[in-house]
Amino acid sequence: MPKFPTVFLALGMALFLGRAFLFGSVAQAEERKFPTIVAAGSGSPVNSTNGRYSPVLLLDHESGDHYADGTLRVLFQTAVLNVGMSHPLMDWLHLEYKGRVAVRVEGAPYSIYVEGRWVRESTFMGHSGAAILTGHFLPDLDWGFDIESELRGHRFQTNEDTAAGFDLPDDFRMREWKVRGIGRRLFGLDDAEASLSFVTGRRAQWGDWELDPDAGDKARYTRQTAKLKMTLPWSDFSQTKVDFRAGTGTNLDLFSSYWVGGIYGMNPVGGYFRQEFRAESMVLLNLRHDLKFAEDRILFLHGDAAWLKEIDLPIWVDTPPSRTIGSVGVGFFYGIRSLKGLPLILRYAEGLAVPENSPEPYRREISILLAAGF
Repeated sequence: MPKFPTVFLALGMALFLGRAFLFGSVAQAEERKFPTIVAAGSGSPVNSTNGRYSPVLLLDHESGDHYADGTLRVLFQTAVLNVGMSHPLMDWLHLEYKGRVAVRVEGAPYSIYVEGRWVRESTFMGHSGAAILTGHFLPDLDWGFDIESELRGHRFQTNEDTAAGFDLPDDFRMREWKVRGIGRRLFGLDDAEASLSFVTGRRAQWGDWELDPDAGDKARYTRQTAKLKMTLPWSDFSQTKVDFRAGTGTNLDLFSSYWVGGIYGMNPVGGYFRQEFRAESMVLLNLRHDLKFAEDRILFLHGDAAWLKEIDLPIWVDTPPSRTIGSVGVGFFYGIRSLKGLPLILRYAEGLAVPENSPEPYRREISILLAAGF
């Protein structure tokens, strides 16, 4: 493995230890101010014929005191709906069950890029539904763990860009098991959290298809992911938010791999196209530094850096097996006081280390989001 991931680790640890050693203060965890948060907006590449427009619709609701001391959570993210309940069965065990439905109304979720070129003829649509059961063990202590089981079904169809005769993936059912260890309130910071998760999955009715002639050998897969998140409060005026993650796995393919790219991507690297890369191994660092001029006036600078080892598929046979990408950007949180503080959030990101053979020698992305809480 190149030395690049080591740089991420060293930088992340320096930020943690330097802040804890020099100041020794404790960040105050913010309580949820509103039970319901809604937002609408979009993210879009700038001057690109290959990137995809990304609509953003968000509904996030959390309320307690339901039956059996339950907490209801509803999360709708553009085309994915999560509805679930959690119950404290004992002090050391909370049970959560939820359903998830993904209807890809936003356009092609499985867009394929080769060195920055959108391969329209290989684009298709997908939908899924899932039932999830999770046990949260020792949820209120500094150290705990989760055990989760997910049963999910996928269906696929062509869209207006799919090439005639394109061999779609088989519709399939799958079961995935996840074990996650969690450390909370680390380094004397209330909101610092680290986790290490192990996932194993098995797909039924799974076979070879157009983009993966060896897909049948990947019906079983594993994935291991480490995450570290925290906020470093330098003063009342400024703070730095750190999100570090690293992951790898076995038999990962287009569906089970790490999707990387875009401000609103699953593993975000601003400026790059949403989900531009599919990686079997990755190391990713997201940094954001906030400058608070007032409670409703916040300027933030953000930067992303990632090392990726992409999955091995014939369509990417002529691309580098691994690459380093990054981005820098700026944003502004602006409360519209005449509308009782309704916040407007603007972001701009410029991608770095763009692939040399890309038809567009730049990656630029802008997003706008209007939010409300009640």
